[in-house]
Amino acid sequence: MSFFRRAVGFVSQALKAARPAGAGAIAGEGKPTRVIDTEVGKAAHATLRESIRVLSQGGGAGSATRPMTLPPASTLHEWNQTSLDLLAVDQLEVLARSEYEKAEGEQGAVGAIVAKVESPQKHLERAVELWREGASRGSIESTYSLAACLREGKGMANKEPKEAFELLKMLAEEHNYNLAHYALAMMFSSGEGIESKDDARAFVHFKAAAKGGILPALHNVANCYANGRGVKQSDHNALLYYNAGADAGDPSSKYTLATWLVKGTRGGVVKDEARAFQLQCEAAQMGHPAAAFNVGAHFMAGQGVEKDFTKAAEWFEKASEMGIIEAGMNLANMYRDGLGVPKDLLKSKALFEKYAGKNELAAALLMNVEEEIAHEKAQR
Repeated sequence: MSFFRRAVGFVSQALKAARPAGAGAIAGEGKPTRVIDTEVGKAAHATLRESIRVLSQGGGAGSATRPMTLPPASTLHEWNQTSLDLLAVDQLEVLARSEYEKAEGEQGAVGAIVAKVESPQKHLERAVELWREGASRGSIESTYSLAACLREGKGMANKEPKEAFELLKMLAEEHNYNLAHYALAMMFSSGEGIESKDDARAFVHFKAAAKGGILPALHNVANCYANGRGVKQSDHNALLYYNAGADAGDPSSKYTLATWLVKGTRGGVVKDEARAFQLQCEAAQMGHPAAAFNVGAHFMAGQGVEKDFTKAAEWFEKASEMGIIEAGMNLANMYRDGLGVPKDLLKSKALFEKYAGKNELAAALLMNVEEEIAHEKAQR
């Protein structure tokens, strides 16, 4: 088998991966998956983990948040010595934010880096205590941040998904809080915090979040239509939402729309390899692993762009660094055959060794490369 066929085997696998779930790993088209396992699902979890920053900086559509600048350390210390019942809700939320950032070592609102502290759990516990107090006084922001911590198990011994679910449900139903709609949809989709998953209710909340401006929700609504999860299957409606997400800047929507365009077989979309390539580039530049792989695949096959093995190798390397095994294997093959990169059997071997324990084909190709290295040594 020639190298080109080996490479295109992976290339075509990625380009055919029009799985509407926008997978971070390469998979077959149209296979229903738990949204929590998809790339956008991971993004949603990241949104929850960093909800404190989003909220305190005035983010989150549908919320009455205010931009927050942390006061001097002396002021925070004074507030920390004050009884909670004497502090205003705003002060509770600022204190909670500062405690959370101390634990996480995240960048502060004023741009200063808060160093990792020796006892992060202590600061997380304090943040949770402050948010509980704020939630008890009816603060939407505090309630959402508390729910995020309960769901992640931050500042407590164990995760408390049931309590998180109830808080998010209250925020969504009573306050139409868009971030809560999105988090609640994720929980309905995965069955987290409830007895069993409920795709229909997940769809309702994904759609509410999308209407409220939560960007990843556009992609999730499209996934639901494409896979018929919680709503009647409709490629037409899925395409509308994928386009909306792509236009709004969602990388997973760009990726999935591109996989539809490269084939031109779903939703009445006209095959357009050039636009597909452009969308994959945009998604890849935003850090989407599978899109980075597909950019390399487009360059490798000359689909929507002039064939360029050197650029293909560059993108396969980027995708491999993002965790796409197939990209690393393609790069190994390119070093093996000197395609787009100088021939280097030792680099090829090193790459195959990296993946041999996870991939049977990599293990087999590793043996082939080792034989070639031995053969070259014998001829010297």
